[in-house]
Amino acid sequence: MKKIKIHIGRIFRFHGKQYNSVGYFYKLKYDEKAFDANYYCHELYKPRMEDYHLNPRTGKKEYRAPCGSDEKEISYMLTARRFGIFKVEETQLFQKQTESHVCHYILALPFSFVK
Repeated sequence: MKKIKIHIGRIFRFHGKQYNSVGYFYKLKYDEKAFDANYYCHELYKPRMEDYHLNPRTGKKEYRAPCGSDEKEISYMLTARRFGIFKVEETQLFQKQTESHVCHYILALPFSFVK
């Protein structure tokens, strides 16, 4: 399993409190056949209420992905109870209403470990 050197984000909710620059996330490149899912503690990201907004066109509450910045890097806001490897699943909707299911395994490390 190789770690891609991509800085995904550094906004990190830890134990329900929001901290700035608690840690870095790294997207992992992995072979699905060689990936032992039982070895890692999977914690699926569950959006909180503040991650939803009311879409005026549909009148429904929709999930607002907390990402996007002036930089080319994407920032994720994750809820995690500990550092480690997390499974993040997202469904992307394109213009032609085609759904693309994307699954990332993200390694969250504290700054002291990265340095």
